[in-house]
Amino acid sequence: MIFRVCRNYINGQNQDEVVLWLEGIIRHRHFLDTDSLDLLGEIIKARASSLIKELWEQYCRIPLTDLHKKYLTIIDSSAYTIGQLITLSGEPAYLVLENLREFTVYMQMIEAYRKDPKWKCLFEHLRVVSQDSDAFNSVQAGGWPEMTRQYDHLNNMQLKDVAALKVLFVFDRDTESGDAFDPNKTNLFYFLCRKYSTQVTNDDVYCLNQSPYRWHMWYRRAIENYFPNDQFLNNHCRLRPAFRQVVNRDWMDAIAMYDGYTKNKLEKLPRGMTRALYEDHLPHFSIGAETVSELQLFLLKLIQII
Repeated sequence: MIFRVCRNYINGQNQDEVVLWLEGIIRHRHFLDTDSLDLLGEIIKARASSLIKELWEQYCRIPLTDLHKKYLTIIDSSAYTIGQLITLSGEPAYLVLENLREFTVYMQMIEAYRKDPKWKCLFEHLRVVSQDSDAFNSVQAGGWPEMTRQYDHLNNMQLKDVAALKVLFVFDRDTESGDAFDPNKTNLFYFLCRKYSTQVTNDDVYCLNQSPYRWHMWYRRAIENYFPNDQFLNNHCRLRPAFRQVVNRDWMDAIAMYDGYTKNKLEKLPRGMTRALYEDHLPHFSIGAETVSELQLFLLKLIQII
């Protein structure tokens, strides 16, 4: 995240609380966009611990690029209380997931894309932040009703009143085509974008300007459909004869397709996966003037919440 703050706002706050806010920014590698670094430095010098003083010196040398400004979430500090800013800078970002095993998959995706030439500084920043469990975490929700309950819990507790900025919902499509929307998730769709399953379109999903919440539904049936056959074979799962002549397996159920596959093996599927393997035959989407693959888009959504 990028925190924009002016001198007048800083001067109007309790300095000890300003230090707590700055500690979160430093530790979780957020950015400051301000003309008041001198004032903030004076507050750090007067109020912060020796460790934070040392980290502040290092922090001030980290460049804020135009690419950061384009894709990271910009927080206008004047629109929030200092308590909310402390929460935004100091609490982890959260993925709300159907199955916690997915978190390992997404962490490996981040690693695989760290040297993407088009997004290198962003994806490397994401990789560094993702390695800190205090900055990046997940909760298991199971079905869609639990997803909304988990969100409400975060918004009432750890992320009091600012969870919409720090949470990404991630779930499977669970349909047999890329233009179908599961009617069983209609209330979840309405919660996320104020549209029911008969109204929502792919344009609502595969974009970076979602409102009121950030979310990603996999274009293919499920996360397993992003791994080639070899990844299942390497984990002692064999393609059943009935599926061997099927050319497009993007919307096939992996548990039905592969003998020996269960969700317990999901965390093993990413082993050995590279960016090139992930990118092979991925769907692409237009984001402004850019064309991005689905996984690049997913990582850019992660960038928005950290």
